[in-house]
Amino acid sequence: MFHVRTLVVGLGVAVCASTAALAQGDSASRAPAPAVTRGADSTSQRHMGRHHARGERGLFRGITMTDAQRSQLKAIHEKYRPQAQSIRDSMRPAFQEARAARQRGDTAAAREAWSRTSDARAKLRALHEQALADVRAILTPEQRQQFDQNRAALQSKMRQFRPRRARSDSASS
Repeated sequence: MFHVRTLVVGLGVAVCASTAALAQGDSASRAPAPAVTRGADSTSQRHMGRHHARGERGLFRGITMTDAQRSQLKAIHEKYRPQAQSIRDSMRPAFQEARAARQRGDTAAAREAWSRTSDARAKLRALHEQALADVRAILTPEQRQQFDQNRAALQSKMRQFRPRRARSDSASS
């Protein structure tokens, strides 16, 4: 379950964190996203930052954006970040409860706590899709084609490494 949660949060962060800097393509943007320190969560934030950076580079691989597109991308990032953060914050108590239940070996309680986040996770996925649609809208047709190919490749790679996720999400939807 930890991997699924990390994936859901990572996808949300992929849209929301440092998109413009990664899309620029300069050498500084190839470094992993900086860690966000939030008390005990700092390790997971650094871990998520590394995965986010790889995902963003993957989405924009082979795409050279204009300064205007980068500016629009930054605006999209700023538009969705507060909404995504609010949804993630609302899920945090249930995630902490699920973690505590797992640590004490109570699988049923962990699953129940996880299931309480299904609406919020669906909202986060919908927000992610909206943001991706906005990103696609600023791209040229050629860039859109490359973006779609990159996205399909990343999704395929995620399914390869998390085959159980597809079964558990389809069962809960």
